[in-house]
Amino acid sequence: MTLFVRIILFLLTSIGYGSSLEAQISDPIPEAIEPGEIVMPLEDWLQAPATGPEPTLARLSVMKPAYDGSGRIFLADLRGQMYAIDGDDMTDYANLTDVFPDFVDAPERGSGFHAFAFHPDFSSNGKFYTVHTEPGSSGVADFGPLLELESTLQSVVTEWTANDSSLQVFSGTQREVLRIEYPIAFHNIQEVAFNHHVGRGHEDYGMLYVCVGDGAAVNLNPVLGHRLDSVYSTLLRIDPLGSDSENGQYGVPDSNPFVNDNSGDTLGEIYAWGFRNPHRICWDPANPDRMFLADIGQSQIEEINLVIKGGDYGWSEREGTFLLDAESDDTVVYPLPPNDTDFDYLYPVAQYDHDDGMAITGGFVYRGLQQLIGLLKLVHLDG
Repeated sequence: MTLFVRIILFLLTSIGYGSSLEAQISDPIPEAIEPGEIVMPLEDWLQAPATGPEPTLARLSVMKPAYDGSGRIFLADLRGQMYAIDGDDMTDYANLTDVFPDFVDAPERGSGFHAFAFHPDFSSNGKFYTVHTEPGSSGVADFGPLLELESTLQSVVTEWTANDSSLQVFSGTQREVLRIEYPIAFHNIQEVAFNHHVGRGHEDYGMLYVCVGDGAAVNLNPVLGHRLDSVYSTLLRIDPLGSDSENGQYGVPDSNPFVNDNSGDTLGEIYAWGFRNPHRICWDPANPDRMFLADIGQSQIEEINLVIKGGDYGWSEREGTFLLDAESDDTVVYPLPPNDTDFDYLYPVAQYDHDDGMAITGGFVYRGLQQLIGLLKLVHLDG
């Protein structure tokens, strides 16, 4: 396992617009990111077991603490393994391939065991949540494309309940929370997460956020990627312990922005929308109402977005602070039109183009050492 850490400073400054639609832009952000003066030495710590042949012995996707006071860290492998790390000891906590007979981590990069999230009351209720993929039509999907398209893959959110949350090996039960069908094996559910920086009584406490990509549906038909009657391209917010959803397996919080909009064409689960491939989210410990979302771009721009309730982030009409014409060519961008403010799109607080890096895989706001406060640490795990 190799670990590459890159640090990008949040520049929460205003962005100037006003360009009209002209010729395509070949180099959207010509200025390079200047290296900083901070040097971070890296040391080998633990070696995850090989789960496949060379050259990719392990496909590590995400690492998170349990937030239960134990100090434990958990680690996921796209091939289905979940590890518990206590100090310098790593144990096999659970294996999704043992539980889900239809589990797949092939054929595309969008398949496998993508993420997990521990409920804030995990120490007492033993509940955590995972998202994995299964072949198309493996189960009855709660959501899917609004056009008749062939099913290639399904993302499944599962609730696990441990008999004893303190054990290093899982023992307990599972139940399905929701299932989404996709026509292409890309940009599905990549992240599930709780805001662990708020306390009981806060409207965010115990609410599960679900990052739902566009399923690459825009490549099939751009109309699939920017609408409020579809879960594609959205950030969902649900109460996993509730039951008033259409499938009865979760709750739809009354504080969600579209619950009471008196429109039968919008989904109450949607918290924000207009994302291509929302990959990871995090909160600022110093201001837990500030949520940041890393959105992987198409061919030009990678984004860090400050998430606003009900906000529209523009995909597939925008990529970063640029106009996208997905119907003609979704690999190029153009200046924003003169009437851009009429659309009320929200734009990234930080962005970079592919001269400086490729897919933005995630990060967090660091509030530890004084020298690093205000920095976003981007971590890429690669087997």
